[in-house]
Amino acid sequence: MSTGVYIRSVEMRDDKGRFLEGLKIRKRCLICNKEFETLVNSKRKYCSRECYYKSKEKKIIKICGYCGKEFSQPGAKLYCSPRCYQSASRKRITKICPVCQRSFTTFPSTNRIYCSEKCYGMSQRRRIKKVCIICSKKFEVVRSQKEAKYCSDKCRYIGNRGHIAWDKGLKRPKHSERMKRENNPNWQDGISNLPYTFEFNKQLKELIRHGDSYKCQLCGIPECENIKKLSIHHIDYNKENPEPNNLITLCISCNSKVNFNRSRWEGYFDKKIKKIMNNSKIQLNLNFKIEEKGSKICETFI
Repeated sequence: MSTGVYIRSVEMRDDKGRFLEGLKIRKRCLICNKEFETLVNSKRKYCSRECYYKSKEKKIIKICGYCGKEFSQPGAKLYCSPRCYQSASRKRITKICPVCQRSFTTFPSTNRIYCSEKCYGMSQRRRIKKVCIICSKKFEVVRSQKEAKYCSDKCRYIGNRGHIAWDKGLKRPKHSERMKRENNPNWQDGISNLPYTFEFNKQLKELIRHGDSYKCQLCGIPECENIKKLSIHHIDYNKENPEPNNLITLCISCNSKVNFNRSRWEGYFDKKIKKIMNNSKIQLNLNFKIEEKGSKICETFI
């Protein structure tokens, strides 16, 4: 069967190349191959209604999805008759339940796997037996963790790092203790405490306050009457010298006051610190020693 051919006249477009309204062109019918006239903007393909109805009578051969017979019918139908359609909708298939191993029937359109809700619930609680690749110990996991390889965090750490994270019989140290100083990836050689040293810590400050009876050594105000904790002042104004005989307790206002006339205040506090050390029951001339005990870093006074 020949396809339709457009037969257009020369005068169908104007000077700008646009179609002229109301202009007729000649086309060829797709069924009888007869020429006919129609408008330019028309989508007409057939010369008459008879040819149009003949085009709709064209049938496609299909195979019935239920009985397997060949049938020719226009449209997207899958079955040769309504009877086959109803029989196919009532057709069931047989499956085996993976939990109780019983056979049950269901429709092919559903994705049903288990025979009942009870078996479905048991499948969700069902655990999988596995063997640890490190210690060869048998363990069970739920179905969502079926790719697990290790029985515990200790074996997982060994498998990932290649060594034991802590000694046997000892308690695992806290994360905050394990990430101190050089063990921390953000460690920058102790510049976080600048301009002070690491020996000038809370323990040393509390020891100095206790030796000075928790009072300002210039105005005599006690710590309980102060807004904040009493400050610890460096007598020689060297913040890198944390020796106890170089430290003295002052309140906030006095600590700001002694920043002027430093030579005068340095001599005044030198005399006062000697009296404090002679009268104090606590020995303040301490030396620092940093010891590493396992994963802990301890500061001890000797």
